[in-house]
Amino acid sequence: MGRKIWLFLLILLLGALGLLFFPKERQHVPITPRRSQPMIEDAPTEAAGVSLPYEPEEWDLIVEELISYDGPYIEDGTNAPVSDVAGVILHNAGDRGISFAVLALEQGNGTTYFTVTWLPPGERVLVLAMQRAAYSAEPITDCRVLGIRWDAFVSAPVSVQICPDGALEIRNLTIGYQEEVCLRIKQYWQEEGMYFGGITQCVKLPVLIPEEICVIYPEDFSPENAKIVAKVK
Repeated sequence: MGRKIWLFLLILLLGALGLLFFPKERQHVPITPRRSQPMIEDAPTEAAGVSLPYEPEEWDLIVEELISYDGPYIEDGTNAPVSDVAGVILHNAGDRGISFAVLALEQGNGTTYFTVTWLPPGERVLVLAMQRAAYSAEPITDCRVLGIRWDAFVSAPVSVQICPDGALEIRNLTIGYQEEVCLRIKQYWQEEGMYFGGITQCVKLPVLIPEEICVIYPEDFSPENAKIVAKVK
């Protein structure tokens, strides 16, 4: 009986050493947004100053919800897991695309900043706070657009087909050379029917000869949860 106990303890010790020193498999962090807390449903008091949805400074950019977010932090490209980070759902209610906008939201003594890029007209996006700022349930006292750039999203003369294996098949539609073409790609949250993240990926294409078809495999691109929002030069 004593030998069995010592053998059992030895197996436990070897298992513990293996966990400490053997290389671990890298874990993939799924790009799946989660709302840990819905928007504040109670009507704001008069002192709050701002109720949601809100269209700051009469722009066609509407702040629809303020939420607490758990999941991968997409805005700096790391996808590091975070919890209780502030997020806003923005709606581009105009007929032009927004290539860049910065929003400041004030609560109590603090200001939280949000940046969104390449949001097509009529679309919504969940944007996470800059610097991973924490969510606050305090009343919103002010909401301002610090800067905004509207863009017609004029497309470069190329066609793009997304392949199931994650490849992009690009064709030059002209009889001339195409240089410095950039595909703007955003994550898309299928479940909620909106984009995810203020950040936008830029995939630069090689020089395309007339009517050439080029196949590329962008990094960190998933055809299931991404959309091409612009083809620009």
